[in-house]
Amino acid sequence: MFLGRIVYVKVERKYAERVKRLLSEYGVLRHDVPVCRENDHVLFPVCERCEEIAKYVPVEFVERDVAGRRGYRTYRDRLRGVVPEELFQRLPRSFEILGEIAIIEIPEDLQQYEKQVGEALLKHHSKLRAVYAKEGPVSGKHRTPVLKLIAGEPVYETCYRESGAVFYFAPGRVYASIKLSGERLRVAQQVQPGEVVLDMFSGIGGFAVLIARYVQRVLVYAVDINPVAVRYLAKNVAVNKLWGKVIPIEGDARRVAYALRNKFSRVIMDLPYESVSFLDAALAAVREKGMIHVYTVERERVVLEQLYQLGAEVEVIYRREIKEIAPYRPKFVYDILVHERRCSNQ
Repeated sequence: MFLGRIVYVKVERKYAERVKRLLSEYGVLRHDVPVCRENDHVLFPVCERCEEIAKYVPVEFVERDVAGRRGYRTYRDRLRGVVPEELFQRLPRSFEILGEIAIIEIPEDLQQYEKQVGEALLKHHSKLRAVYAKEGPVSGKHRTPVLKLIAGEPVYETCYRESGAVFYFAPGRVYASIKLSGERLRVAQQVQPGEVVLDMFSGIGGFAVLIARYVQRVLVYAVDINPVAVRYLAKNVAVNKLWGKVIPIEGDARRVAYALRNKFSRVIMDLPYESVSFLDAALAAVREKGMIHVYTVERERVVLEQLYQLGAEVEVIYRREIKEIAPYRPKFVYDILVHERRCSNQ
């Protein structure tokens, strides 16, 4: 049977693993059409053009004629006739696959069909053991996700790969996501040999592990207040054979930053709703001419006003909106070069 013209994402082989994960993350990778290879390139079939991934990896969209048996293009196709037509277009197109689990955010008006959504995902992705629905934002002192099992069996620990590294985590007990995989790699590629880096809200080690993996002679202090996250951080450091390059610390990021003032060439702050309130601690920790990477829901003006009030002379050398973390609430990254600090507590 002739399937017709199929859209592919064409990418160099060295980027293939990363692109496959991004396409899965955005829910556009087709499973009814085989992956192709052309010389030094890999072609992934997609159900729609996802221009977003071009921000992270150089890709090209091409079309090819394909013959074969027609199947389900996405999990959504399995739900035709199950979900009413007026709600079908509301089915999420994107979700995350992390090892043996999928995490999906289901709109309120579709929650009565959450079991069917979960079962469709399990059937469409045969390696999955469980599907979880996101029931709210990451919250609480330990910044844990609120997840509900909607299909499959409970999974208490799983692992996934990102940019060549392996990450173990416990679903529902610690936060894990590949949505910042491009950002983590971007920052890791900026770090120079000999740097000392502070990751103030490290979680299971996304930034810390990649920096240690990609940079020679680097030392990363990775801090988190969640004891479960720190246990997995230590495990991920060990699994990736990075002992001596990453120091896991369980504790309050502000206290650690002030205790180690003027020690770091680079500080990473990935805590979107609270990063700005920790800028004083970041300034205490970073050296002059050092870099602070701030991930926040606040606009650049708010961040700069706070830094100026703290007596810092800074320059934003990179800025970008990276994703929405809640409806109509975008998340931004600012790379801030600290030229001078004049406040007394520094």
